[in-house]
Formats: sequence, C-alpha cells, structure tokens
Amino acid sequence: MNKKAILDKVAKYMGSKGKFLSADEYKRAADKPYNFMALKRIWKSWARIKQLVDVNYPGIYDKKVEEVKPKKSTKPVVKKTVKKED
Repeated sequence: MNKKAILDKVAKYMGSKGKFLSADEYKRAADKPYNFMALKRIWKSWARIKQLVDVNYPGIYDKKVEEVKPKKSTKPVVKKTVKKED
C-alpha cells in the first residue's frame, strides 16, 4: 500500500473515534487498522501523522465516518411468467 492509502485508513479510523487518538490510546486500541510502529516507521513522528490527517481530511472528527452500504430495494421484485398456449 502507498502512504496515501494508509493515511486514508488511519484518518477514517480516527474519524470513527471522533477525535485524533494520542499515541498511547492508539497503541492500546484493539481495532486499529495499522500497527503503531509501522506508522512511526513511515512518518517518523506521531505529530506528523496528526498534521497530515488535519490538513488532508479537514472536519473528519465532526462526524462519524461510515462505509457506504448499498441501499436495499423497497419495492418487491415482480417476476414475469410466460403462459404456454396449447
């Protein structure tokens, strides 16, 4: 994965939590998308990750980010039947 895709997943995760988690909170989280040390290896600093999320995803903490789910059809499906003529 490239850095942009990883940052996107981390930003959506932080958005789902409603705030940017501190390094200790992120380490303790069981449902984190990436290991803390893997992120530190890429960006070298937790503050840098926070800055990138804030700049590239403004307002992400304002609302919960949810995956788009396909809408279910409210109309029943009508099957056409063909009658055989004898």
